[in-house]
Amino acid sequence: MSTQMKLQDRPRRGAVALVAGMTALLLVAGAGGAAAQTVTGTVAHGQQITISGGNYGSANIGNFIWDDLEDGNADLNATVGTWQSKGDLQAMSNHNRSGNSSFHAGVNFTNEMWACFKGGNDAPKWYVQYWFYLDNDFNFSGNIDNSLGNIKIFRMWSTGNGSNNLRLQFLADWESDLVVEIVDQGHDWNPVIPGTSWIDQVMGHSAPDWVDPGGLGWRNYSDDVTKGSWHLFQFEYQESSLNNFDGHMRWWFDGKLILNRTDVRTRTSAEPSSMRPNTVGWYNSHSANADGNDHFYLDDVYISPTWARVELGNASSYSACTRREIQLPVSWGTSSVTVNVNAGAFNAGDNAWVYVVRDDGTVVNGGQVTIGASGGGGGGDDPPPGPPGQPGIVGDGS
Repeated sequence: MSTQMKLQDRPRRGAVALVAGMTALLLVAGAGGAAAQTVTGTVAHGQQITISGGNYGSANIGNFIWDDLEDGNADLNATVGTWQSKGDLQAMSNHNRSGNSSFHAGVNFTNEMWACFKGGNDAPKWYVQYWFYLDNDFNFSGNIDNSLGNIKIFRMWSTGNGSNNLRLQFLADWESDLVVEIVDQGHDWNPVIPGTSWIDQVMGHSAPDWVDPGGLGWRNYSDDVTKGSWHLFQFEYQESSLNNFDGHMRWWFDGKLILNRTDVRTRTSAEPSSMRPNTVGWYNSHSANADGNDHFYLDDVYISPTWARVELGNASSYSACTRREIQLPVSWGTSSVTVNVNAGAFNAGDNAWVYVVRDDGTVVNGGQVTIGASGGGGGGDDPPPGPPGQPGIVGDGS
């Protein structure tokens, strides 16, 4: 499956082109023995590369939306695709994410405001990501009824706008929760990932003394989401079958898996609709007592109705990456995947690792390349697949 891309003709400022036609030979040992994977093409922003030699499964990679804001406009015309809404976002250039970026979007939360995009059609499965930045004047509220005391940070809702919706939210500077409003309220999400009860513990804090029904036990989110730095949220969502607790919800913060549940009910006979990303960014749902200085910024936003994707990471295992740059799919075959390169924050001389994520969430480690240098290779086995429902890492797809 292929799709046409409306990439900017000019490369990003500071983007580094590798030698044209270079081939990086990636020798990756999988469960079935060594498998030679290759990356061919010019690894430079806007150029095409092809990863081949592994078992990447099948995927429909059409209908994704990607917006790097590099045209200088925060509007419905994304870099690839079209948004249904852009909320209150405005184009800005005061906190660019890297030397390769000239623009981003942002708002100053002075009221109830939507610093988020909405897009896509109702579908059973979604991958969503965005980078965000809290300026030094940003302050979460400790009152759930005040501005920045109830912030939706990810939301799925049907295009029919019925009552049922799934949302992740920050509440009153002391909790984050996951709610499916009509069909799965008050769910006990302990453990948030296999072997760990609450997000506070995943992030290295002590376990919270108490957690509200539906809570995720992230009482220290206002400390972990530091000001003055770009952060990455990534989400994998899969709807449930009718009336059953078998939907999937995974959430990464700066590369760390902080939520992994496979028992989410999203649909019933009375509420059967599939959903699409309704909040990709932050929605400040209350306006009281806003102090007038709470700046928030958004960049490199991507949504796709499949989990299949290619990423460049900054570590030799997917789970160890603290930075991941999404690549823009062109075509997807079981043994060959072609993408347009998004250099992101990688610069000349940086090591990067290629990761091909299958539609089922398992990850193929494509091995190492060095940005700005020819050749490459190495790689090896990442840890085997984790507990049931947890994305696994394999070498060659076997």
